[in-house]
Amino acid sequence: MRDARLSQPRPLTLRVRVSIIGILLTFGIAALGYLASIGHFSTTQLPWTVAAATCGLASLLWYRAAGTLDCVESELLRTASQSRSWKDARKIVDANSVATAWNRLLDQAAAGAEPKEPVRTTAALDDEVITLARAMRELPSAWLITDGDCVIKNAGTSAAALFAVNDRRALINKDLMELIELREPSQATSNVSGPTANELEEQRRTALTRLLGSVRMVTLRQETMIAGRQLHLRIGRSRLVGRSGDGEGMIWVVEDITQQALAMKSRDQFLMTATHELRTPLGNLMAYAETLATNEGIDVEQQKEFCNVLYAEASRLSRLVDHLLSVGQMEVGSLVITQVEVDLAVVVSDAIANLHAQSEAKCHKVESDVSPKLPPARGDRDKLSAVIVNLIGNAIKYTPAGGQIQVRATADDEFIRIEVRDNGYGITESELPHVFEQFFRGTNPNVTAETGNGLGLSFAREIARLHHGEIDVVSRLGEGSIFTLRLPIGGEAKSGLRPI
Repeated sequence: MRDARLSQPRPLTLRVRVSIIGILLTFGIAALGYLASIGHFSTTQLPWTVAAATCGLASLLWYRAAGTLDCVESELLRTASQSRSWKDARKIVDANSVATAWNRLLDQAAAGAEPKEPVRTTAALDDEVITLARAMRELPSAWLITDGDCVIKNAGTSAAALFAVNDRRALINKDLMELIELREPSQATSNVSGPTANELEEQRRTALTRLLGSVRMVTLRQETMIAGRQLHLRIGRSRLVGRSGDGEGMIWVVEDITQQALAMKSRDQFLMTATHELRTPLGNLMAYAETLATNEGIDVEQQKEFCNVLYAEASRLSRLVDHLLSVGQMEVGSLVITQVEVDLAVVVSDAIANLHAQSEAKCHKVESDVSPKLPPARGDRDKLSAVIVNLIGNAIKYTPAGGQIQVRATADDEFIRIEVRDNGYGITESELPHVFEQFFRGTNPNVTAETGNGLGLSFAREIARLHHGEIDVVSRLGEGSIFTLRLPIGGEAKSGLRPI
């Protein structure tokens, strides 16, 4: 930055005034010394001469030192009439402490300055208000503004969708507490009797008391019936606080968390069932292992039997853990499908061969009918093999001894169909829609007598869907079941969908 000392200082600055005083003192002392020596030479002239020389030297030193102060004074005088003088004041190029302090002061002023907000016109303010109002109307969350009695005065578009009305203006002047059925017992509560009804009524009254209380902000969850739909709502309420004389009111944010509540319920059910399924094999493993460790009188044949039980329970536990991991991967979308060309005729033959021992143990007659011109599919061979093994294994498991099982593989212009038919116990009509749900097992005593965890069919259907296929079932109680796996030829259906 340009040296401020090069600027033109104003007359009679501090530096000039000090210099004039110094010069006058120097010449005054010199004149007194001259007058004292007129007429004769005396040694008394020496002190006057030393004093005059000292004043002259001091004046020169002060003249130089006053340069920095002179620059500071000059900058202050130059910028004193401006509103923000520190912005135009210039730094001093010097190494002394005064210059350093001055430059630091300017830096601190610049660092601490806040930009002045521009003056907004009335038109700009109106435009901002309109923009904010439009944004509020279209917020994805359902918001409403009511007076102190919960009568709706304004609402957003999402609120209209939540309460199943065509226009948000249809909500104006309606009682919000009546809309969420907190004023009177809801339809769901009115259809319940006994202690449960009393509990629901008490919950309703508690929720209403909390929402209408004097607390400034309240959040709660409430289950209610709106437009014939059973919904779980998260309701947040805040009291509007303004200036003295402003009208009172409340702002509400209502969220539909029904899917979250159902997901949490399913998760809890999943964990409870999984814990139960894990406890049984673990208990058997511990019991047989403890017997082998503590009982020394067990003969070799019993030891072999116990070891077989331990192996069977460990295998059961391993299958359950594998199914749990696979289901978890499918739910989070992390299950990987390896894309290769798969000859399903070979996969079907291998599956029947692998399950031959189980079918032979129950004296089943297994028939295989695989088309010789079966086209290839594209997908993950191991996972498709697991699906087919699961379908055939279920047919063997839930068909009584001496039954018949047929496995057919055919193809048309678009899909490959693998059909597994049995004449086993069958499935009731009421249970048929649930057979692909996780952990579901039928209530038929013949079914519950067989070991299983209810994850195989859920896993099989998800694998089929990852290959853009599907599994269907047709069954009648006591007559058997038909499970059909449908996969697109070559891994691509005519719809253009491809497996990921």
